[in-house]
Amino acid sequence: MKQWIDKYNVGSGMRVALIFAALMTFGNVFAWGGKYPIFLAHATIYSLLVSCFTALCIEVEEKKRYERKWWQATTIGMVSLIVLVLVNYYHQEVLKDFSDYFTREERIAMGMFMNETLTVRERLFFITIRSLLFMAVMWLAINNENNKKRRRKAEARLEQALQGNLKRQMGLLREQMSPHFLFNAFATLSSMTEEVKAKRFISKLSDVYRYLLTSNDYREKHLVTLEKELKFALAYLYVLRERYEDALTVETEVDAKVMKRELPPFALQVLVENATKHNVISSSSPLRITIRSVNEDWIEVRNNIQEKKTKMESFGIGLYNINEQYDLVAKRQIECERTESEFIVRLPLIKS
Repeated sequence: MKQWIDKYNVGSGMRVALIFAALMTFGNVFAWGGKYPIFLAHATIYSLLVSCFTALCIEVEEKKRYERKWWQATTIGMVSLIVLVLVNYYHQEVLKDFSDYFTREERIAMGMFMNETLTVRERLFFITIRSLLFMAVMWLAINNENNKKRRRKAEARLEQALQGNLKRQMGLLREQMSPHFLFNAFATLSSMTEEVKAKRFISKLSDVYRYLLTSNDYREKHLVTLEKELKFALAYLYVLRERYEDALTVETEVDAKVMKRELPPFALQVLVENATKHNVISSSSPLRITIRSVNEDWIEVRNNIQEKKTKMESFGIGLYNINEQYDLVAKRQIECERTESEFIVRLPLIKS
């Protein structure tokens, strides 16, 4: 039950429903001057049930709409409106037998359409309009509460993700060495050799650590351009290729038009790291990684599947973290696809 309540934010709707029921009860008490305790109890129970039902339907409808399930949201909204209108109409029919007990003002306060000159169609029309207004006011109140709740949760999740994900990747490195000392050491090491290949390796390794150590620059916006992220990922892959040599091949097919699009930092690096971490890499079973842009809206990373016999315990955590970052900063989701021979992950590219 608690999971269902948390899923649909039912607590917010029920609070609004109780407030509406209390207001309607106080309105009846004021209009009737304390008379008709039996009818007052009936009106209280009726208003409570109607308010709770309406709030519950609005919560579920709003959740489906938030998840972009428009057809389900529309169906729930229409069904709830029809049920509310029918319940109101039936309630009117029940009260009709007692209409002689009330004055005209008391009928109005109770929301009764007892004028014999009104046809069934006219009464349904007025009941529908009243139900729509009631649902609209409740929807505004519930939507406002849920937006506040989502905003607080998003801020908490964003802070947690940033603190957890980025600190895990960079915290230990920052604590152990000064960036200036590290880059000075790289420069000294590069000057100590005339070997072109060694100089290039040191340069790429320097690029990797520069990106790691300066990633604080991206915390404000939580995004980085594809151009910077791709440069970092390729530098990271270059370092790996020096280890695996021809057993690891990398291909890139990225349109220059998308280089200024943005994505969460370390997203590409996590994907290529996962590919090398979970697959066999050898001269007899080379690993192929392809990074390419798709329709100017996606960047795709694919690799051939040759899983290790012993699977890593962290399998799936990297993808989950990337998906969480996308959900927090852009309300988008990554796409994963597994065929018989390849594993493919597509990352949305966000317009700056």
